[in-house]
Parts: sequence; C-alpha cells; structure tokens
Amino acid sequence: MIYITLFCFLILLRYSTLGNQKLLLQLTPLVWLLLFIFASFRFEVGCDWPKYRLDFDNFGLYGLGMELNYLMEPAYFIVNSSIKSMGLSYVWVNLVYSAIFFTGIWVFAKRQKDPLATIVLMFPILMMNMPMSGIRQGAAIGVICMAYVAFIDKKSWKFIALVILGATFHSSALIFLVLLPFMKADFTLKRLFHGSLLALPIFVLLAFSTLGELASMRYVDATVDSGEAYEAAGALYRVGFLGISAIAFILFYRKQWKRDSPEDFTLMILISLMMIGIFILLPISSIITDRLGYYLIPIQVAFFARLPYMQIKNWRLFWISAPYIMSILIFSVWILLSSNYQICYDPYNSWLFGLPDSRSQYYEFWQ
Repeated sequence: MIYITLFCFLILLRYSTLGNQKLLLQLTPLVWLLLFIFASFRFEVGCDWPKYRLDFDNFGLYGLGMELNYLMEPAYFIVNSSIKSMGLSYVWVNLVYSAIFFTGIWVFAKRQKDPLATIVLMFPILMMNMPMSGIRQGAAIGVICMAYVAFIDKKSWKFIALVILGATFHSSALIFLVLLPFMKADFTLKRLFHGSLLALPIFVLLAFSTLGELASMRYVDATVDSGEAYEAAGALYRVGFLGISAIAFILFYRKQWKRDSPEDFTLMILISLMMIGIFILLPISSIITDRLGYYLIPIQVAFFARLPYMQIKNWRLFWISAPYIMSILIFSVWILLSSNYQICYDPYNSWLFGLPDSRSQYYEFWQ
C-alpha cells in the first residue's frame, strides 16, 4: 500500500502548513522533487511499460505502421532515436517523458495560490496514470499545462506553439486549439459557437488520421473476441469526478471566481464546460473521454486548491476537505478493484540505486 501511504503523507504535509505560507512555499519544491523521483525512476511499474519497452527495443525495425505513428507524433521518434543513439537503455525514456510532465506541472503550480495542494492533488489520478504509465500523453499534458499559463497571460503565439508541441507527443492535444478564440476576449455564447466551429476541423483531422481511425476502430465500434467493447477501467469514476467538480464550480463558485480571479476565469469556465461535455459523451466511448479528461485534471485540482482561500459561508469544512476525501476514496477503490493493479503497480520498484532484477511474470501477464 505504498501509494496510499504516500498520498496520505502528502496530505499531512499540506495540513502541516496551515497558517504558514512560508512553510508551504518551502515544502512545494521538495514535494515536487519527491514525486518526480518516484515517478521517473520506477522500474517495471505501470501498465504501458511493456508496450513502450517493446517499441524501444525494436526501434528502427518496424514497418510502415510504426513509421506512420512516428510521422503523426514525431517527438516519439526524436526521444527514442536520441536515447538509442547515446547507447542508453529504455529506463531513460521514462525519465525524459517524466521530466517534461513535471516541468509543465511546476510551471502551472507556481501560478496557483496554493502550489503545494495543486501538486499533491495531482498524485492519485493524474500522476499514477500518466507519467507512471501513459508516458507520451503524460508529456503532452505537461506541455498543455504550460499552454494553460500562456492562455492566462494572453500570449497567443506561445499558446499555439505549445499546443502544437504537445501534439507531437500525443495528437489528442490539438483539441486545445479550440480555446484560442477566447484568449483575448470574455466568454460569450457567440464565442463559444466560434470555438465549436474551430473544434470541428480538429475533430475531423483526428478522426481521419491514422491514429484517429485506430482509436475509432478500437474504442468506439470495435469489439474484442469475447464480444465486449473496449472500455477504460475506472473511466466512470475519473470522468464523473471531473463532471461533479465542474458543476460545483459553475453553480457555487463561478461568480466569486470571476470577481476575485478574473485573469483565469475564462480558462476555468471553458475547461469546466469541457469536463461536463466529456461526462455527457462518456457512454459513447469511455476511452476517448477518459483520455481527454486527463488534460483537464490540472484545472480541476487548481479549483480544489483554491477553495480554502474563497469565501464559503456554509459547510466550509466540507468543501475544503471534500477533494481530499473524494481523491482518497477513488484512489482506494481503484487499488482494491482494478484487475491490473497487482500486476502493473505492485510491487513498486526503482532503478535509482541500480537496476533491479526483471519480473518475468510481469511480461508473461501481458503476453
């Protein structure tokens, strides 16, 4: 239960800083570094490890299919080829992707009133599933976190460049170009319509790309041999949590946020609407909505981390503690009920002090 123990320890650290902003700011980089080391130096931990290791081991030997994959997401090619050319092993691939993710998280968290809580609340869902498993999308999320900051600062070209850079790691990041019409103007229904028009060609591009066709085949219409559709385990809890958060923000905190934090209000309202949107689309494809949902978690936890600083007349303790309680519950349910947890994450191993012995049963499971 190292993961639950670590998360509870992080919550206690945040609790220890109550009323002491200086201590909070001192602990933030230490916690960030701890989690970076924990995620980056894992060994045979995470469900995507066998796939990415196989890609790395066979780099340059694939046929046209993998070359198209590299063409669509060239950063994948650049990272693999660079590490291979230096004669390094696969574990360095995880380190590079994790570094990109945590760099983005650091840039984003520093802009929050409570950077420590922002980082802590990212651990149980976002960090466990992205830099500790889906490393390419993890890197894309890190870049999109920097794009969020560019959006808040109203730096259009920087925002566009970062979104495109994120898409070189994972093409799904392109969807955030839909935020562009709102960057230098207030949120209105007219601009929401314009944003929807911008989203349409992006959806078409993704749908007709090689990866889009593969996602559609696997995640919408396809069935496995048993006749059951592909689904993302736990998507209902993760996407549902996002939906509940967005509804709470819109119903109870929208006006106060606009008054006290106008600089990032537009981003908050847009991402909240996206959270509700993917929750509505969940029955169509749990995997696609779940994947898009990971990009939205940084905004969700920024909302949670800001709650103690907001004016709450009733049920203050409930609102402040609910994000932590819900995160622990979802995290615990995932650990207890996930069919892959025992194979993917338990036991936790690290190569920080040298490469441990390989677990043969880990690869036998995925074969």
